[in-house]
Amino acid sequence: MIAGGVLTGASGVSGLLQVSSLVQQAQDALTSLSARENAWWLGPVTLTFTSVVVTGLWLWMAWKNHRGRTWARTLASAFNVLHVVGGVRLLASRLGDNVSLSPDRQVESVAVLIIAVTVFVLVWLPSSSAFYTAARRQSLTNGPQP
Repeated sequence: MIAGGVLTGASGVSGLLQVSSLVQQAQDALTSLSARENAWWLGPVTLTFTSVVVTGLWLWMAWKNHRGRTWARTLASAFNVLHVVGGVRLLASRLGDNVSLSPDRQVESVAVLIIAVTVFVLVWLPSSSAFYTAARRQSLTNGPQP
């Protein structure tokens, strides 16, 4: 999960470095003047906000899962399913030439998808279930931990 957070954060920084070309692509696709003007500020703001939130979710889920929180395993699984569905849709739209992704962005998207699927599988392995059960027993014995 930490790898997913780091990769998502790096992808956001990479996107911000390429923001002028991304905004230009958006403007070329838009027809109204107000929508084109909004693309100059809305694109970078949305990219920054999304990158920070998604990176934070990856890192928060890593921390809580490391502490053995069962609810975090379930929530991380739900986030990963959403992430995989969104990533597959993005790559599928790329295949249909609806979205122009640079090769490095395609590699990043595939890498994050692989990490999300790997995390989903790993948190539901029998050994992981044993870890979460032991953490739950310990918290019941010693009291809840943050």
